[in-house]
Amino acid sequence: ADSVQHHPQRRIGVTVSLVPLFVYGTLRPNHRLHSWLENDTATSSRAELHGAQMWVPEGFWFPIVVESGELDEVVIGDLLMVHDGTQLRDIVRMEMGAGYKLVRAHVWADDRLYSAYTFIYDEVPAGSTRVLTGDWEDWEQMQSIFEEM
Repeated sequence: ADSVQHHPQRRIGVTVSLVPLFVYGTLRPNHRLHSWLENDTATSSRAELHGAQMWVPEGFWFPIVVESGELDEVVIGDLLMVHDGTQLRDIVRMEMGAGYKLVRAHVWADDRLYSAYTFIYDEVPAGSTRVLTGDWEDWEQMQSIFEEM
């Protein structure tokens, strides 16, 4: 079920498999769940997923992304090159258990287009709020301002 394509890289005479993974919410660097990937991440670059929208369903503390087909709609995140292993497979199982599906998507990072895995929802649940900037960091900053009021 975890059909993840591998991208071998040679380092110090050892071949390691790296998986390109686009993350946009709590798995991003410096966010709540990134520690789960931190030790397995070889590189990280800011990235954009075009043709998608970010939403926060009512009662959720994490975002979802749905495909919109509109190229001017952008979700901001990070492209991680993650070592393939148990930790990555556990994250895939966790995300799929939360209703996401694992898909291949084209993301822009470092001035080029990458084919990467990411997690999306099929549809927006009723009662969801759109993150108009497409950036989870903006949403979290806004939430902390409201909590201080």
